[in-house]
Amino acid sequence: MADKTRIVLIATAWGPLLGGINAFNQKLALAMAEVGSDAVEILCAVAASKSDRRFNDHVRSAAEGGVTLLPYSYEGEDPRTGDVSAIEIIEAVKALGRGEEINWWIGHDVVTGFTAQDVSERYGGKVGLIHHMAHARYANLTGDQGDKLLNKVEAQERLFNGRAEALFAVGPLLKESLEEITSRDDVTEIIP
Repeated sequence: MADKTRIVLIATAWGPLLGGINAFNQKLALAMAEVGSDAVEILCAVAASKSDRRFNDHVRSAAEGGVTLLPYSYEGEDPRTGDVSAIEIIEAVKALGRGEEINWWIGHDVVTGFTAQDVSERYGGKVGLIHHMAHARYANLTGDQGDKLLNKVEAQERLFNGRAEALFAVGPLLKESLEEITSRDDVTEIIP
């Protein structure tokens, strides 16, 4: 597998558990593995509680689709509420025992984007970020107001204007949003 490009997508669960980003991530990972089976190795770092008996089923079903799951542990009820540990993900990669080079770390917006940047800085490899939500545009729909909305908007500006060799957006409106946030013209639109 040394000749293959190794890509790690970072999520908080495998499949629709904990929200749409994880459902999107699962389908993206499986599609990438299918399309690029000769050229890429797809890995997916996901939060795994030691008490979750379903995780072994997830590992098996992902492997059947050509994706290797890399479990990282988390504290609390919901891994989206805290920082995903870059160290945990690096240890999961090393535990594979297949060599350590990772070509790309892919993060999903502010949920795992900062983690992708952190892991890349500590470990090496390029960063790809996927824009999932234009907080400023959808504030009326989500009910976010005041400081909460401002914090989300500022976090996205920091993330997407930080280190990323590739930027992706889900659909044409988010592509336009990301181009506005970053002033970059190299955003790739993903159509689910």
